[in-house]
Amino acid sequence: MKLTKGVFLLLALLLAVGFAGCSKDEDNGGATGPTETDYYADIADIGIQYFNTGTKNITAAALYEDMTNDVELFIIDYRSADHFALGHIEGAHNWAIGDLMDNLGEIPAGAKVINVCYTGQTASQATAILRLLDYDAYNLLWGMCGWTSDESINLGKWNVQPGGQTLSTDATPATTTYEVPEALSEATTVGDAIMELADAYYEGGMKNISAASVFELLNDGDDSNDPYVVNYWPESQYLLGHIPGAYMVEPGTLSLDVLATLPTDRQIVVYCYTGQTSSQLTPFLRVLGYDVYSMLFGINSITDDPTVTGGHSYSPPATDYPVVTEG
Repeated sequence: MKLTKGVFLLLALLLAVGFAGCSKDEDNGGATGPTETDYYADIADIGIQYFNTGTKNITAAALYEDMTNDVELFIIDYRSADHFALGHIEGAHNWAIGDLMDNLGEIPAGAKVINVCYTGQTASQATAILRLLDYDAYNLLWGMCGWTSDESINLGKWNVQPGGQTLSTDATPATTTYEVPEALSEATTVGDAIMELADAYYEGGMKNISAASVFELLNDGDDSNDPYVVNYWPESQYLLGHIPGAYMVEPGTLSLDVLATLPTDRQIVVYCYTGQTSSQLTPFLRVLGYDVYSMLFGINSITDDPTVTGGHSYSPPATDYPVVTEG
C-alpha cells in the first residue's frame, strides 16, 4: 500500500511538471528565440550582378556638370568634421561611415548619391553597399584629391610614394575550392540583412592594408600567416606584373564558382589599380562572411610604371572645382 501511494505521488508530480511546461510553451507561443537565416546566396547574387556590370564612379567634371544642370544629388562626405569645415562640395552632408545605415532615411528617393572622401577609398566602401541596396550611388574618383589640387583641402592624400616591391609575371591559377561562409541575419528580407551586416562591418572600421604590410606577411618566413591575394585585373594586365602568388579574378567574371575559390580559413587581400575598386569589393565580401582587406592605393602603392599600372594613376586635377566652408 505504501508503494502504491508512493508511485501515485510520483506520477502526480510528473504530470504537474508536464502541465507547467506545456503552459509555459503556450505562453510564449512555443518560440525558442529569434532565428537566423543564411543570406549568402541572395547577397552574392545581387553583388555579382553589380560588379559584373562595372563599379560606379563619377569624375569631378561629371559631378560639377550635374550640379550646374540641377540634377537631384545627395552628396555625402565621409571626411572628419574638421577637414569638412576647411572646405567641401556645396550641399554635401558630413557623415561618419559608421552612421551610414542609420542615416539611410535621409536620402531622398530617386536621388543620385555621390560618396566623397579623401582619396576614393572610404567612399568606394560606401558606394558598394548602397548599390547592393539599390541606390543610384557613385564614388567620386580620387575623392577630394580629384575635386581640387589645393592641399589645404585635399591634404595631399594621393601623394603616394611607390614601395618598389618586386612583382611577378608568373600566373597562379586558383584550383582549390572551399565551403562558402554564412551571411547570417535575423532579418526577414535580404535588404534588411545587408543593412544589418553592413552596419556591423562599418561600425568596426574599414578593413584596409598597406602594400608594405602585405609583402611583410608574404616574406616573413611564416607560411601560416600568408594572405590569399586577389588581383582584380584583366588577364592581359595581370601577366605584365602582379604581387607574387596573387590569384587573378578578371572583372566581369564574378560568379558563385569564383567566390568558392576564396578561402574561409585565412585573410584575403584584394587589390586593383588604385584601391577604389578593391574598396568596393571589400564590404561586399565582408558582408558575405569573408575575412577580406583592401590594399590601399592598389598597385600605385608598389610601382608607378605605366606598363604595370595600365595608366590608372593619380594626377592633380587641371581644374579646381569650388568648395564652401559653410552649409
